[in-house]
Amino acid sequence: MKYPQVSRYLFFIALTLFSCGKDPENVPGPSSLSNEPAEIMVVMLDSIPDGSGYTYIAVPTGTGPFPAILYNHGGLGPNVGGNLRETARALAEAGYVARSEKRAETFPIAGHLVEVEQAFADLKAHPDVDIQRMGMIGFSRGGLLTLQAGIIHSDELCATVCMAPAAAGIELSNTLADVSMFNDSLLIMVALNDLYQANHVQLAQDVQNAMVAASKNSRLVQYLEFDANFDSIIDSNDDGHELFWEVREPYWSDLIQFLDRQLK
Repeated sequence: MKYPQVSRYLFFIALTLFSCGKDPENVPGPSSLSNEPAEIMVVMLDSIPDGSGYTYIAVPTGTGPFPAILYNHGGLGPNVGGNLRETARALAEAGYVARSEKRAETFPIAGHLVEVEQAFADLKAHPDVDIQRMGMIGFSRGGLLTLQAGIIHSDELCATVCMAPAAAGIELSNTLADVSMFNDSLLIMVALNDLYQANHVQLAQDVQNAMVAASKNSRLVQYLEFDANFDSIIDSNDDGHELFWEVREPYWSDLIQFLDRQLK
């Protein structure tokens, strides 16, 4: 699908976040994972040149340079899996310069890795980023793309997180056929009832198996079945893939602890 070219635009929103307050423009509030008021940060909203997406950059307060994280979302076409704004915000609250960028609205995965690599290059160029302390995290299709980028940029990344990586046809199996160049520390996460769209439990295990076979530094965390509709009953109506749609426990603390160990 082609999108009309639009002029690149930038604008800055200074967000003062309080645990009991509301953000302007109906933006969701800060993560409830902390009881402390969130600090002031700057969020930069930037259009992608082809007009199909947007970018969030969140920067911690204080004096940099800071470690940095690129977040790669899931989903297909116009459907976005994961919360780009809140993930960037929560990472900045944890002390990271964070970038999350919506990819082109195409169903085939072709071209998406190029977008990830460009986003990574843009993040490295940020003046507050310490390029010696960089990581990448991704969910679903973004998890697969993160794994692929981790192989390509093994000399630049120190930490990689794959949340319920997708298969994307034979893309994942082709990627796992040779992970010899992967040198990052890898955290793989999945919920045990992430079986609705595909068997992401097995896909996550496949990633771990390939890393173990290649003697790579990786860890697989399998979370208990996620109550996706919050009715206190785990059944076929609950899709474990939805665990990673938002910034929340139980996975978020594990993710931050992993990043902190590798990058701080």
